[in-house]
Amino acid sequence: MNNPKLTGIVTLYDLKDKGIFVSLKPDFLNELNDRIRLIGIYKLANILQISKRILCHWLTESSLIRLDILLKIVDYFHYSDLESKIYFLRGKDGNKIYNPKLPFDFRNSSGVRLIASILGDGGLSNKNDIIYSNTNNVLIKDFIDDLNNILGKVEVYTCRQVKDKSIIKVVYPPSFLRHVFNLIGIKTGKKVVNNPEIPFFINDLPPRFRYDFISKIIDDEGTINIKAKYISITSAVENNHNNPNILLGVQALLKMEGIHSVIYGNRSYNSNRGRIRILRSLQINRYDQLKKLYNNLNIKDKNKSRKLKILLDSYTQFHYLKCSCKQIYLSKMKDIEAKNGYFTARDLSIALRRKVGYIRNVLNKYNRNGVVNKIEGVKSDGIRFYPAKFMIKNEQLY
Repeated sequence: MNNPKLTGIVTLYDLKDKGIFVSLKPDFLNELNDRIRLIGIYKLANILQISKRILCHWLTESSLIRLDILLKIVDYFHYSDLESKIYFLRGKDGNKIYNPKLPFDFRNSSGVRLIASILGDGGLSNKNDIIYSNTNNVLIKDFIDDLNNILGKVEVYTCRQVKDKSIIKVVYPPSFLRHVFNLIGIKTGKKVVNNPEIPFFINDLPPRFRYDFISKIIDDEGTINIKAKYISITSAVENNHNNPNILLGVQALLKMEGIHSVIYGNRSYNSNRGRIRILRSLQINRYDQLKKLYNNLNIKDKNKSRKLKILLDSYTQFHYLKCSCKQIYLSKMKDIEAKNGYFTARDLSIALRRKVGYIRNVLNKYNRNGVVNKIEGVKSDGIRFYPAKFMIKNEQLY
């Protein structure tokens, strides 16, 4: 039996719900109609223990049929490939999915981005609505494109709202799709209350799809801080939760790609709709980590993508892992010494892209510890200064 939470696939038989209605393609509907009438509408209803009124209304007045009833009928006649015979699916709100791409497969770029949209600036409301809102028209278009890529030709209702002097565009897909998202593990209700988790199957996808998920989360909930040189993703939950599961899930995905991140913050704020809420943020702030992210992300928000590029270009010094700093410094010293016969703080500063003052302090420390040897002190000819010269003395002490 299929488990969408583990597989990332939702089949037609997973969607047995009284709130989903089906319109069949004319050729198949006529064929099915003929076979039902050969048996008799009332007789078949008795055999399948379904409503005679519903079955008669469907066939005589060209109405829609409930999905759960249709599945019983096609199983009785041993039909296969029902998915290709469906013209559209519809919920009670009237919005349709034409030529649905069943089974719905979320194990791809559009699938994980669609999930990230619901966990980000979207949601499944307690009123049974599905919603996605954003001020960025590019992200709105991409959300609708992802819907169509995964589900079929989706009818959506859109509107505009004004909030804090910004125009927000709101997209409402067909409400019955909440069942699809429930099946893959996303809970209905406010994210600050139910603290949803990232669907488990995303962990088992290839890295490019995990990066697509992270990219979309950054599009919706991310901030690029150029001055402080970090990427952050924020999420809030009510204070009865230890941490936002979305941030923990993203952190786990990043760790799988060898990217270190830290979850910070316990800023609390009151809400007139429930418990006190706690806002936390996940941060990535090392140059090597940010560079790796930049090379693999697919951020659609052009402003955030531009800011990340500026952030990387603005680094005046590399931020090395503490455990590898000494090895990197020694390697650069060797290279310069092999070329010049010695190295200076200025030479090493240029090679490492660190400030000269910092390098002088490092060399003085290493000189005291016997790692390097100062072979010549600072000199001046009265016009200019010549920096001190060093050579590697004992690299074993490194």
